[in-house]
Amino acid sequence: GNLINLEVLTMNDNALTGSVENFGVGNLVELEILWLQNNNHTGFVPTELGNLINVKELGLDDNDFSGFLPTEMANMISMER
Repeated sequence: GNLINLEVLTMNDNALTGSVENFGVGNLVELEILWLQNNNHTGFVPTELGNLINVKELGLDDNDFSGFLPTEMANMISMER
């Protein structure tokens, strides 16, 4: 289905694996809350997160990401925490 109007996505504490890019979260431009913490995500934090300008809460901690946070995340102008 098409979830472009989704505002809250909480997938924390689910033992999810693999790259976040595979979930296509960069297309969910109406998201305000994105929680992916306490999983087993690997790879880089995707640059597509910069598309999520409405996100106020972002949880990425307790995963196995590598590298640096992408500069595109500076586009997340609504971020509160």
